[in-house]
Amino acid sequence: MPQQSNFWNKQATRYDAAISDHDAQYATRLNQLKQLIKPTDDVLDFGCASGEIALDLAPYVKSIEGIDPASAMIELAYDKAAKRDIRNASFLTADIFDPRLEPESFDAILAFNVMHLVKDHHEVIHRAKTLLKPGGMLFVETPCLVSSPGGNANSFWRPAHCASRPLSMCTSLANLKRAKST
Repeated sequence: MPQQSNFWNKQATRYDAAISDHDAQYATRLNQLKQLIKPTDDVLDFGCASGEIALDLAPYVKSIEGIDPASAMIELAYDKAAKRDIRNASFLTADIFDPRLEPESFDAILAFNVMHLVKDHHEVIHRAKTLLKPGGMLFVETPCLVSSPGGNANSFWRPAHCASRPLSMCTSLANLKRAKST
């Protein structure tokens, strides 16, 4: 991920400015998450970028930790947390395999718009499972990046199940319910 980190370090300020202007889709996502998380939850935001989602969810959880391999993004997240006086959010320049992240530490893990950037999503999902407490939840939202019928794997092709949804909302949170701990 070093190559991606370099890219995102260079783009951090521009990216943060672009995502700070929230749209209706962002508000919908946040409202859905607020219904599924609890005030006692410890949450990990994997690929947190400049911390926007983590900081917006912080008032609704016990703690939230954002991780991102781009140090410039983490610096922006800390600056925004300080400006908003949010004290239950922390940020770490790391990826999901960082050994500082202890097994069974999180009630929920957010992975928004990051899974299409990882090399092996099966390995990432397995790691997320080890980080979740029993009954924990993994929330994933990512663009539908699949090979089109014409074979161009780099295109944004929208399969039939995504046709009526915004590109980044191919999987909806609306029908999820909190799983009971087993």
